[in-house]
Amino acid sequence: GLRLTSGQVLTCDAVIFTMGTTPNLEIAREAGLEVQRGIVVNAYLQTSDPSIFAVGEVAEFEGQQFGITAAAEQQAEALCAYLSGDIQSYYRPTISMNILKIDGLDLCSLGITEIPANGVGGTYDEVIFMDRTKRYYKKCIIHNDRLVGAILVGDKSEFMEFKSLIQQKTELSEKRLKLLRSGQS
Repeated sequence: GLRLTSGQVLTCDAVIFTMGTTPNLEIAREAGLEVQRGIVVNAYLQTSDPSIFAVGEVAEFEGQQFGITAAAEQQAEALCAYLSGDIQSYYRPTISMNILKIDGLDLCSLGITEIPANGVGGTYDEVIFMDRTKRYYKKCIIHNDRLVGAILVGDKSEFMEFKSLIQQKTELSEKRLKLLRSGQS
């Protein structure tokens, strides 16, 4: 269980907590760079001073920070291309994704995991499959017939396929039910 500072006890089988990093922005502020939650960058990873670049957890792009390795790698690739003279290559927002690493538990999420409260921009659907006996749960968020997010518990074998569908903005059309049920297109 878990005992809170208030004295209240919460009965549970497990407690999971995560820790992230908070970027140290002091140097950026002192340098006069535009800072919000992170150091604000454009699609070429330039800060408000075009001769200074930022990548990784400290960089804030289009109001978002991406605290995952994949984002830092994609940002570094875009920056290297730009510094090599390739102005056609630029950073595109990384799909948010998390894989929880606990022995015996497969849990991952990617993209949008909840239907936005305002539902702006078209129709959203939430498709949920659950098998309590096999301890399996899958939740897919679909927007305008495209997969935009998913949560997978108990089996993450569809992770890469779903990631590709989200990145490519693939229209599901007649494959929707088969794909979301079995993960095979």
